[in-house]
Amino acid sequence: MLSSNDVLLELVRVQKSFLDGETSSGARRTILGGIDLEVHAGALMAIVGASGAGKSTLLSVMSGLDVVFDGEVRLNGRAIKAMSDDERARLRNEAFGFVFQSFHLLEHLTVAQNVALPLWLVKRSAKSSKRATDDETDRIREVLDRVGLGDVSPSASVRRLSGGERQRVAMARAIVHRPHILFADEPTGNLDDATSALVISVLDDLRRRGSAPSDRGTHGDGGTHGDRGKHADRSKDADRGALGDGGMHGDRGALGDGGMHGDRGAPGEHSVRCAVVVATHDPRLARRCDRVLRLEKGRLEEVAGDALRDALAD
Repeated sequence: MLSSNDVLLELVRVQKSFLDGETSSGARRTILGGIDLEVHAGALMAIVGASGAGKSTLLSVMSGLDVVFDGEVRLNGRAIKAMSDDERARLRNEAFGFVFQSFHLLEHLTVAQNVALPLWLVKRSAKSSKRATDDETDRIREVLDRVGLGDVSPSASVRRLSGGERQRVAMARAIVHRPHILFADEPTGNLDDATSALVISVLDDLRRRGSAPSDRGTHGDGGTHGDRGKHADRSKDADRGALGDGGMHGDRGALGDGGMHGDRGAPGEHSVRCAVVVATHDPRLARRCDRVLRLEKGRLEEVAGDALRDALAD
């Protein structure tokens, strides 16, 4: 279980370089040049910079996807690089959420099955039953509602969705397991203005309200993501059917017993203060963040005011 310390993730003198393929001298190009950074609970942080500056590389290092670097990345004081492969996989499945520009949905699965994948992976690692529970079915419906897909059938094929709807399914998948940190790589890069605005609003809402829904249900008062009542009477059995024969998950207890989150309980028990870290070129998204950091020539510096305007114009 993560501690109550406000610092969720810490980078200490992180360095990474690559062989420069544009030269024949075997010189190395520095991508990350000794970066120190703290990510606090409830933060909405943007990493900006020119294409090729290393923003995606930095997110990969922060999230444990890439462990070939010098320095340390610590989650709750523990070095991620020192963990075993299985421990890092469990960490990514339980404590982190990921949103990619290219969605990475599985075309042969339904909307509900795609959203359920993080829960299923946790259950598989715990060797639990694959039978869906009411809590998990409700949680999938809650997160779909939260990202503005409350009127989309969980049994719908993702092949029939628009690009904006696919990105929102990807966001629902990223938060269904209630992560402590959400990493988003150009989450608005392929979207129209209206859908980008909705995605930005969801990211801001996530860090403010946490990654668990309230007891009232998400926007149950008729908020921006739709009327919860429109699908509140949807049959649980029908929703379970959308997860496939026998469901994709398992027993609820496996999520908390010995996991990164401790006993997270059912939706509405309490909210997790989630940090959001985005790599973006989108000035609208960057301006909604409480910290904007520019990555340039391997260095990370906080920018604001005129410097922020210039950074976003790059």
